[in-house]
Amino acid sequence: MVLPAGMDAEEVADVAAAYRQLGAERMIATRLDQAGRIGSVITAAACGLALTYAGYSPSVHGGVARCDAALLARCLMVVLA
Repeated sequence: MVLPAGMDAEEVADVAAAYRQLGAERMIATRLDQAGRIGSVITAAACGLALTYAGYSPSVHGGVARCDAALLARCLMVVLA
């Protein structure tokens, strides 16, 4: 599942649950460079989707970064600061 960060968390819960029922196991979070809220990414993870990659570029050409705990922690620190 590809998930743009910044979506409404309740809406994402419905979408992520539907994708999980269809067999999705992983997600790629995009728009992390411009999202002020990343609760939607956390919500999708709570629904059982593993966060594998994250997009930090305003264009497709910027690529994605492999996601790990340190990357997610940096995202949370930016949001909380």
